[in-house]
Amino acid sequence: MTDLLQAFVRRKIFEFVVLCILFGSVFFGLGQASASVLPFSQVPLGGGPLPHGRGSVLADTHKTPSNSWPSVVAQDEVGDCACGPCAIFNAFRFGNPSLAGLALTLPGDTSADKVRTLIALYGGKPSVVTPNQPRFLANGGMWEGDIVPFINDWLKDNGTAPVMGERLALQGGETGTAQMRRVYTELQHSLDEGFPPVVNLQSYSAHRSFWHHYWKWMDGHFVTVVGVQKSFSAGAEGFSMWVADSESGRVLRVYVHTGQTAALLSASDGRARRSGSTVDHSVPPYLMIQSPRLEDILAGADSQSNRTVCVLQYIVHR
Repeated sequence: MTDLLQAFVRRKIFEFVVLCILFGSVFFGLGQASASVLPFSQVPLGGGPLPHGRGSVLADTHKTPSNSWPSVVAQDEVGDCACGPCAIFNAFRFGNPSLAGLALTLPGDTSADKVRTLIALYGGKPSVVTPNQPRFLANGGMWEGDIVPFINDWLKDNGTAPVMGERLALQGGETGTAQMRRVYTELQHSLDEGFPPVVNLQSYSAHRSFWHHYWKWMDGHFVTVVGVQKSFSAGAEGFSMWVADSESGRVLRVYVHTGQTAALLSASDGRARRSGSTVDHSVPPYLMIQSPRLEDILAGADSQSNRTVCVLQYIVHR
């Protein structure tokens, strides 16, 4: 009986070791397969942040440069999560004379005071995404879906034509190059119409759980596009745009390109989000961005331990 028991135990130990070896092979094999999917191509930026809001910033852009461009309102004078209202204010301040006049006539001694007035006027209205909450939360920012009604309420009160908003995901049957040209044309058209587009830059971080690899929806950041490069050639791999960034209080250069998003990422549209929170979600195929300062803002501490990508996700434009 003792010999039979010992034989049984040895057999079970052997089976357990075999299972461990097989499981380890499968697990590490999945890791290696996924590692070939997660990396994204790096396209040279061709320049860093440009000087603060002066004519030299837009010397090679579609929008005509000027030596009297306004300064960029800095959100640290308003609130940590105030990039949405600040981007809206910057869009008006950098816009045509009519929009700039609306920004300048807001009550307040400084630009930050005027943004606080703007929040008091339109940020407290119910969110279209979460109706039991206001559009703007001091500790949570804004949903993408609330940017358009916020702006249009301001425009309506002053008898001005509304703007529209949309996700910039790859459309059915569209190539990455066609997507890039479409986005460039929308940015250019809105600038021509005198409304600098407000865009949401979104970061995603690569993570690995016990069973699968996934992209984690990280922080978002609203900025205002104040210029794009003059032309878009047929063989271009990307284009440059210049944005008024409230986090740094500067105009920064951003390189927009297709990367590998169309081939690698899920086509799910997902749902909107407030800036300043973290949500798990698959990543739609958006155009990628490169701008060292903005990538640092979006990636945060997670960039030290995980692969992070930043995309151009949402636009408010004319």
